[in-house]
Amino acid sequence: MNIGFWNIDLNKKKEKKSTKDFSDSLVSFAREQDLDILCLAESNENTQLSFLTKINVSGIITPYHQVKTYKDRISIFSRLSNFIFDDMSHLYNSNRWTIVNISIPHIFTCNLVVVHFDSKSDWSNASLSLECVNLAKDIATIEQATKCSDTILIGDFNMDPFEDGLVAANGINALASLDHALKKPKGREVNRTFYPYFYNPMWNFFGDFSEPYGTYYYRTPRHISHEWHIFDQIIIRPSLKPYLHKDFVKIIHKIYNENLTKNFLRPDNVNYSDHLPITLKLKL
Repeated sequence: MNIGFWNIDLNKKKEKKSTKDFSDSLVSFAREQDLDILCLAESNENTQLSFLTKINVSGIITPYHQVKTYKDRISIFSRLSNFIFDDMSHLYNSNRWTIVNISIPHIFTCNLVVVHFDSKSDWSNASLSLECVNLAKDIATIEQATKCSDTILIGDFNMDPFEDGLVAANGINALASLDHALKKPKGREVNRTFYPYFYNPMWNFFGDFSEPYGTYYYRTPRHISHEWHIFDQIIIRPSLKPYLHKDFVKIIHKIYNENLTKNFLRPDNVNYSDHLPITLKLKL
């Protein structure tokens, strides 16, 4: 199963010079990465319809459809049967994340959580971290309701993997080491309460040992500026290890012959988005 996420930034593209039809890039992204599920943030109805029309060309074996949910901030498309998706919207209030239970009988079951947190320009780091506590509570509710603890988080957190909300025990509680998380199945104990771990593989993309150097670039005229950020992340429960390919998570900076970046591999926010897409590949 191949899952992709892209914050395509269309809400801001009105101010940009490019008149490029973004649906063409989405079709190329889905086809090249052989996506079974495509999750989008900051899309619009015209782009969504155009994507479905273009990708469902005559002769396609399995057409894509939009997964029905009651949350409209995130759009989910899939070529898998609509019957395997169960919208969990009735169990939580926030419109900043969309949660569906995916159940392929006798093969695979998981909870898919797609997020798009508030921007750092609107929310402080402290507020974003506290929102992670709310997300963690909703995940616990969903895992209890579905009787499934195999949960996948994917999306734009507007936080780096090292920020408080993503590492706090009562937040997402995401570690950089899968093996360490597996050795402690109860999770982290704080004041006699255990908090189950998530595993965050996005830590591996920091530094210049691989390209690109993040999913988002922003330089501030201040003494402290990280410049490169990994706001777009895939975070999973350690129990999903048996389903992981060797290179199961990727940051995509080129689609076929399209470069999604410009100078120094920074996201080309004029012709595409200021975020780079990410993918998760599971072996079922």
